[in-house]
Amino acid sequence: MKIALLSSGKGDLAAEAQALRNKLGDIAPADADVIVTMGGDGFLLRALHEHVHLNKPFYGLNRGTHGFLLNKFNPGDDVEKLTAAAKPVRVHPLRMVATSADGKTHEQIAFNEVALTRTGVQAAKLRISVDGALRMECLVGDGALVSTPMGSTGSPMARQAANRAQMEKAEFLRAYQTAYGHLHGADYAWMQYANDNPIFSREKQGEINDKRTDWRTYFSKQRSGGSSVQSSRGRGCACT
Repeated sequence: MKIALLSSGKGDLAAEAQALRNKLGDIAPADADVIVTMGGDGFLLRALHEHVHLNKPFYGLNRGTHGFLLNKFNPGDDVEKLTAAAKPVRVHPLRMVATSADGKTHEQIAFNEVALTRTGVQAAKLRISVDGALRMECLVGDGALVSTPMGSTGSPMARQAANRAQMEKAEFLRAYQTAYGHLHGADYAWMQYANDNPIFSREKQGEINDKRTDWRTYFSKQRSGGSSVQSSRGRGCACT
């Protein structure tokens, strides 16, 4: 069996990946019987996007954080035996066709989910139709997500993140009112903080943002640094 090994490029995996490649041979994905990825869920998804046109089976070795889509792997395991014993699972991706504000059409394949999110501080207003039938006239929020069965593993994380954000916002508003004696501009200040400090990482799909600044630290720095996180009454928000 010809195995093409792809690794995420992380420094701590370089030596391990090279040792495996020495055993398996340096096989190109196009010439392989199976494509094996070494890394996290995000790397497997990227490899799927890059090589889906080859119509090859994929086998993921979990060397990342969560590994919802991956197989358990320990250094020294026989990759050839693992792939030979694996049971195939057929996935059904989504095909996204989107028209942007400039009229351009964009097409992509989604193995995990299609996410439509706001890009500014204002909430998005969406109309939701399924199979041509209107299901929701107006959805107001940060956006919408359509998940495949494979991508539904992220749903519990999404609910956890939503609950966390609601609790943090309530605490933020209480602190804002205590500091300034009113709530004028508080929602805008929270949206600015949330936009600068998303719960999920923008670089690592599906992973919690470990670079996120706690709202208490953010709020304290804004006040002590002279930046306003409040609004003058009747004059709009002055978040900077």
